[in-house]
Amino acid sequence: FRESVSGLEAGSTVKMKGVRVGQVEKITIEERDVESVIVTLALTPGTPIKVDTRAVMTSIGITGLKVVELTGGSATAKPPPRQTCHPPR
Repeated sequence: FRESVSGLEAGSTVKMKGVRVGQVEKITIEERDVESVIVTLALTPGTPIKVDTRAVMTSIGITGLKVVELTGGSATAKPPPRQTCHPPR
């Protein structure tokens, strides 16, 4: 993320099309680019992530609780390069 992630925490919900598909695992500032924040996600195995899937931070409810919403991900797009995946805790 290039913007502030204030209000987002480890354990925050990750959703895709309104369905809970994981949680935020950790949040760090990029060492080589202090303008960027890296948010590591733990997703449920089988979550259909594609190279054109994007993560956006949004607020839900009147409390303004922060969540990560995964958007996009066309059916014809390929999955991203294989990465180590850990199921949500």
